[in-house]
Amino acid sequence: MKFLNILFITLCALQLSAQSYVFGVKGGLSVGNQRWNEGERNLLYKYHGIGFVETVPTNGKLSVFAQAGYHIRGSAIRTRPYKWIDPNTFTAVDIPATLTEFQFKNVALTVGVKQKDILNIKNAFYGLGIRGEYTIGTSLGNAQYAGYYIQYPVPENVKHFNYGLYLSGGLDFPLSEFIGGILELSISPDISRQYFSPEIRNVIIRNEYDERNGQTVTLPSQTIRNVSVELSLGIHFLRKIIYVE
Repeated sequence: MKFLNILFITLCALQLSAQSYVFGVKGGLSVGNQRWNEGERNLLYKYHGIGFVETVPTNGKLSVFAQAGYHIRGSAIRTRPYKWIDPNTFTAVDIPATLTEFQFKNVALTVGVKQKDILNIKNAFYGLGIRGEYTIGTSLGNAQYAGYYIQYPVPENVKHFNYGLYLSGGLDFPLSEFIGGILELSISPDISRQYFSPEIRNVIIRNEYDERNGQTVTLPSQTIRNVSVELSLGIHFLRKIIYVE
């Protein structure tokens, strides 16, 4: 993957040195989810910001792009309020609604190609790329002490280097000769594992609301991969190169 990233970046540099290109920023809403070995997870609503550069094709409709950004990926668990009956006193206890977020704060480098004017729609495009990411922080340090320790991953098993695909589509519309806007919807599924922990034996459940409280159990291995859908709005500027004979 490192070799492919270097190759694509080199191609981008060669393209940019030979023709006009655009550069800009974009950002917006991120909707994250994760594939875990067990249990359903809720969506995580966060944000992202990206800087990008892209060639302007001289012939045809195919361009090359590179972008770097900050993304909060992950998932969440939401519970509704309910009443729990204490088996010792038979009194009702009000359990409030909870929200626990599993955040992975990643910086990403993506390189790929973009096809423009698709389906005979002017300014419409789709793109395909590969991305490499590095995790600079998580929210797992707090989640593991939320009273449900055995359900949560721990920071020690986070895989900080990660990679996956980048698929996008949207509209690239001109605002003036040198300024344009972009509206983009993208999906970023992971290929590698954001998190992996092996099987853990002899774990004692410490949760007074769990009927297994005090029992010893075996935790299965856990693998987590991210999937993020992002809606971006941005602006870009044209650096126009004119050849004079």
